[in-house]
Amino acid sequence: MAISDPDGPFLSAGGLPTRITNPVAGPLTLAADVQARAARAIHSTREEIASLITHLAQHSAAPNNSTIPPAFATPEILGHLGDHLAEINNLLGELEFAANAARSTIDTLRTERGQLQSLCVIAEHLNGTLQRQQLLNRVLEDLLVLVRGDRGAIFMQRASGIGPSGSSLAREGHSSSGFPRRAYDAHLQFEAACHRGQGALPLSDELICRAAVEQSWRQQEPHLTPSVQSEPLTSQDASVTRNGIHTLMVSPLRTQDQVVGMVYVDRRETERAFSSDDLDLLAAFCNLAAIALENADLFAQQQMQMQTVAAMKNYTDSILASIASGVIALDKSGRITRTNPAATRILGFTEREVLNKPYSAALQTIQNRSIIDRIAQSIDVPDIHDSYLADTMIADQTTPHRLNFSWSALRSADLQRLGTVIVIDDLTEIEAEREAAKRIERYVHPNVVELVRHHPSAAILGGSTREISILFADLRDFTKLGESLAPEPLFTLLNEYLNLLTEIVFHEGGTVTMFQGDALMAIFNAPMDQTDHALRAARAAWRMQTALREQNTRTGQKPVEFGIGVHIGQAYVGNIGHNRIQNYTAIGDAVNTAKRIQEVARENRVLMHDDLYRRIEEMVLVTPYQSVVVKGKSKPLTLWELRGLR
Repeated sequence: MAISDPDGPFLSAGGLPTRITNPVAGPLTLAADVQARAARAIHSTREEIASLITHLAQHSAAPNNSTIPPAFATPEILGHLGDHLAEINNLLGELEFAANAARSTIDTLRTERGQLQSLCVIAEHLNGTLQRQQLLNRVLEDLLVLVRGDRGAIFMQRASGIGPSGSSLAREGHSSSGFPRRAYDAHLQFEAACHRGQGALPLSDELICRAAVEQSWRQQEPHLTPSVQSEPLTSQDASVTRNGIHTLMVSPLRTQDQVVGMVYVDRRETERAFSSDDLDLLAAFCNLAAIALENADLFAQQQMQMQTVAAMKNYTDSILASIASGVIALDKSGRITRTNPAATRILGFTEREVLNKPYSAALQTIQNRSIIDRIAQSIDVPDIHDSYLADTMIADQTTPHRLNFSWSALRSADLQRLGTVIVIDDLTEIEAEREAAKRIERYVHPNVVELVRHHPSAAILGGSTREISILFADLRDFTKLGESLAPEPLFTLLNEYLNLLTEIVFHEGGTVTMFQGDALMAIFNAPMDQTDHALRAARAAWRMQTALREQNTRTGQKPVEFGIGVHIGQAYVGNIGHNRIQNYTAIGDAVNTAKRIQEVARENRVLMHDDLYRRIEEMVLVTPYQSVVVKGKSKPLTLWELRGLR
């Protein structure tokens, strides 16, 4: 709350200590009351004495007056009495003068006491907030009441400002408001302005007498102008006439012998000009305000530092939270100061359980004691940087884990040892993914293997039911071919042709799931999703047929011919076999049907089931093939012979 109206006593308006809002009468107040009563009594006594002197003088001129007793009626006695009364009257006059002087002194002391009270109230106001803009507004409100000013403004030092003794003064030019640029423009910025009782004013140079601010800024001293019209410096300022300014004051805001701003106050009324006492009061006020503003700036800096620290902590926490490796930070004594979510997940503890405890508290869930022993042996080495890979069980978990521990010295920016940081990498899933990649790299193109390594979730290597396209290719008349060739050339020939067919499957993104003697099985849409798997399977079959013919032409030997069957349907896909020896394959009725279709296909012919043909009929050329009843099926199969691609 601002202090009270300037026409009343200098007291706070409310919300402040009772010693200010309801003061007890002190010695000065009591003395003023006694002096007032004494002055009234003396004045009354003097009037009575003066009347008596006049009365006696009249009777002394008429000695025969019967109203005066004879003993006192002599001229000598009456004259003597008149002299004494005159002397008493003079003494009373001096006493009255002294009493009036005392009253003036008491009034002055009361005014000064009120001003000191006001400064105390203002000090409480200024210390009541640390928000800079609120503080600036409060400074002006209280100041205008204190010195009975009409308008006020505050200028604060720019961040890169240089004092008037510096070499970087503003060059001649114009400010944003159109006024000629002054020296203080380069160093001060307009931060607050208000009118007493009317609130804030716009921050514009047109509101103030810029010449007075300029002079005070250059001199770094308070400046008083009792009458702006009588001084050449201010009378020529256009804002003086425009705003009707009669008297003004300017004072620096100074902290630790450094000017950090300027305070400007003016008054429009012509009856009372600012005095040197007002200027002293303004200077005292500015000292209080400068300290409060400095505290506000320090508070703002601390807030910014706290925000920076908080932001850095949040950033660090985010980094730690996003790291897949577990992190445990220790102080010099080996006690835990920080952990991240990955560490708690891998080792199965909560940060609250281990914070400020020895590092062994975080490792107690590990059932492999050699890890703790290895860390204990070297954790105190000044330049430690060590690692340890171990397979271990973790409490409350049923599967073994492969964990890699590394620990090194934790240092500050100036390389001072702060403690130790332990990093835990859980390689269990990575090893499993590597094994999965190894299992399928025998069946699919290397590009697919690489994709699985980088995106393991893209490949479903566990058992799952899904729609796939199945291709079977089988060598025709293998028995006759074996009769005409020795085992070793026959083995070489088979590998040559099966390699040719396998490369075609890989080129179409298929997976070779089985070599059975002279036969090959491939599937599409597993392990990677392929929305066009039906077309891929048909395209692979047609390219096999074409490649076989070209290969037979190149060799010039007896033709090696394959029958090829293609089908589509649901199947169970996954790894089948022993724990250490597994094959990635598919089983189900659709697989069996594809095998039966292949058995029906003649040499170098491709047959496809009607279900697959309906998926890709606009992209292939076919001819109808007779319906066939195959083993395991009660109804005949509708088949098509592939004759080309559109």
